Amino acid sequence: MTRSLSSIFRYSIKGTDEVELGQEIQMIKSYVQIQQIRFADRFTVHYSFTDEALRHSVPKMILQPLVENAVYHGIETTLKPCRLEIEGFVDDGGTLIIDIKDDGVGIEAERLEEIRRMLDQPRSGFDDPSGWQSIGLVNVNNRIRLMFGEEYGMRIDSANGEGTHIRLRIGQRRDNINVQSIDRG
Repeated sequence: MTRSLSSIFRYSIKGTDEVELGQEIQMIKSYVQIQQIRFADRFTVHYSFTDEALRHSVPKMILQPLVENAVYHGIETTLKPCRLEIEGFVDDGGTLIIDIKDDGVGIEAERLEEIRRMLDQPRSGFDDPSGWQSIGLVNVNNRIRLMFGEEYGMRIDSANGEGTHIRLRIGQRRDNINVQSIDRG
């Protein structure tokens, strides 16, 4: 557990804002190992990634809040054995697709719609009217959109009592600098 925690700390303080997905997955494996110890192996994890996906650049620490949500909101609140799946591939258009699925308690339909509305609103989520904190989800979604464009981000599906599926769509890095012509007239 100490080794996993030190690995996460080292990863989080290293320099860059972007890493290869393979590096992010190694950190996630350390995080999940800690949670499996904490929850006495109440859940299993399945990882499945293509080589191309593992080489794709992603924002650093982009998956941890999502895996944390799956564990704390989907798995922790049930006593049944659960399964967490973390998978990724690159589609024909070059978009990285990452799926995080759990078969835990799921999200009630009304709450799911609130979350979806927050994700659709740019830079929202900090004043969640229901009292729930959705900062992690909104932050991940906003980071992806800022770095890769509005067509990318997060989609969340869930059924109460059946589990939750989060899908991330991450494009190739784009230039965020808008060069405007300067009138020297």
